[in-house]
Amino acid sequence: MEGADFTRWRPWVVLVEALDPRTLQPNHAAWEDLLLAASYRFAWFDALNRFYVAEEHHERLTPRLALPPNVFDNFVRAAVPPPAPPAANPLTAATPGGRDV
Repeated sequence: MEGADFTRWRPWVVLVEALDPRTLQPNHAAWEDLLLAASYRFAWFDALNRFYVAEEHHERLTPRLALPPNVFDNFVRAAVPPPAPPAANPLTAATPGGRDV
């Protein structure tokens, strides 16, 4: 995050994983000042990620992040493809009669 140029590139929302993956302890103290100094405001924590909204979009977007995604959002699930068939066993395929050796 230290190499990010938030002056040149201005995402409306920045989402950062905020727990150390080894300990599950919060780690945002190490990097949050970089976002705050770049005029981002903390908006929401979902128990894993912290969401920050650019100052210029804060008033409009932060209220939309006040609640977690839920059934009342009218979301549509993406189609989930069926699982792939099991791979053929090369030994069985090469054996006359298809028997395992």
